Amino acid sequence: MLGWFGMNKCLGWVLAVLTVSVTVLAQTPGNVASFALTRSVVRVTGGGSCDAPRQGSGVVVAPGLVATNAHVAGESIALIVWKDDRSWPAQIEAVAPEMDLCLLRVPGLTVPEAEVAAPEQLMPGLEVISVGYPGTKTPVIQAGRLTFLWSYCGSKLIQSDALTQKGSSGGGLFSKDGRLLGITTFVFHSSGFMNFSIPAAWVKSLIQRPRPEAPIALCRPMDAILRDFLGEMSEDPANGENWEGFTRSWVKDNPKDPNAWTALGYALHRKLETQATANTVLNSQLLEETAAAATKAIQLDANHARAWNNLGVTLGLENRYEEAQRAYQKAI
Repeated sequence: MLGWFGMNKCLGWVLAVLTVSVTVLAQTPGNVASFALTRSVVRVTGGGSCDAPRQGSGVVVAPGLVATNAHVAGESIALIVWKDDRSWPAQIEAVAPEMDLCLLRVPGLTVPEAEVAAPEQLMPGLEVISVGYPGTKTPVIQAGRLTFLWSYCGSKLIQSDALTQKGSSGGGLFSKDGRLLGITTFVFHSSGFMNFSIPAAWVKSLIQRPRPEAPIALCRPMDAILRDFLGEMSEDPANGENWEGFTRSWVKDNPKDPNAWTALGYALHRKLETQATANTVLNSQLLEETAAAATKAIQLDANHARAWNNLGVTLGLENRYEEAQRAYQKAI
């Protein structure tokens, strides 16, 4: 039986607040390299029923089309795309909430489109540059490297150490030569190496999707979106041992994050499932560590329903059925 992560579907995410200090390079008129990287990246503003007025980023991907995150667009009633001191009203053209991806139709937009990199360019170690508008009116550049490619929704989710700040969500992740690799989407707070981007190939597929006939609800609690992302990542068997190593690094860097402990618990639980499927005796030390991870998450967040459910699953494997039932009740 799977824990809370067993949801066999692709879901969206949200940008979390980054709390580390960063060194940035703003575009300057004489910086030719900066201009080449930033010319297709725009600022997106809006205000609607989700929360207070917001600012995010976007990338021009076709004439009059801007790609951004669904959580940037939200349910804004007055989306505006900005480049320098120019502005254009925008409307949602297509949306894929499960990818946290949105296309905006921007009539009259004169900003050039980005050139998309070939998929084979994506490889660990590649020098990358993120570009966005983190609460600024001029684009900000962050350099780093592509650190890992995760299996996600039938594609590869990009992890890099090119720092992404709040407000840069929906901006571009580029190769050194200025080709678009992905759309910067979220970052785990308090860590400089856990920055994630949607692959540019998803944008291309969304362009073929018809415009929604009815409004799509894009407002979701931030914690819910983040936890759904973790569920999909943990559930994908292709991530395997790499995911366990990732979650161990996560709890080491963020020992007070209940989501980190829950993700580690599920990674360990998958090992237990493998043993159970093979009809072998379950490793008692592994059982203890799996339960301890869920318990730690609950200590940090007593209302973490998925952590309670994971604890129930683990207790059930130990034949501690009454305790498991109480954990499930807490989860509900």
